[in-house]
Amino acid sequence: MSDERMGLRLSELAALVAHVRAEQPSARQIAGVSWLYHLPTYKRLFPPPYTAHAMVASNRFRNMPLWGQFLNRHGGVRKSAAAAFLQRVDSQASADNPAQCFPLLPLATSAPVDVFHDFYQSQLATRF
Repeated sequence: MSDERMGLRLSELAALVAHVRAEQPSARQIAGVSWLYHLPTYKRLFPPPYTAHAMVASNRFRNMPLWGQFLNRHGGVRKSAAAAFLQRVDSQASADNPAQCFPLLPLATSAPVDVFHDFYQSQLATRF
């Protein structure tokens, strides 16, 4: 998600959207769920209408790599995030709501495929 790799990531996402449009012409929406939508460096890779209306996805603990938010880009533990999580776990009276322990909850969002296509075309045109 670095500035140096942003062009490459945009190119990859543009190619993915082009593939979806070619192989699944009936597809109308692109949807996603991730805690990464909280991060400005990640959000900038997507069209603003896609991330603008993201909402917390409740009870999304299966198949959701929430633990990644506790790691830095080198795979080491982000101690401040881990400490905050452990403090929240310790303060829980029950295990009924584990979501409130995570600093960044998964967000769900969607937008029309054409919004993605237009966004990547304009982004790539201004970069290259």
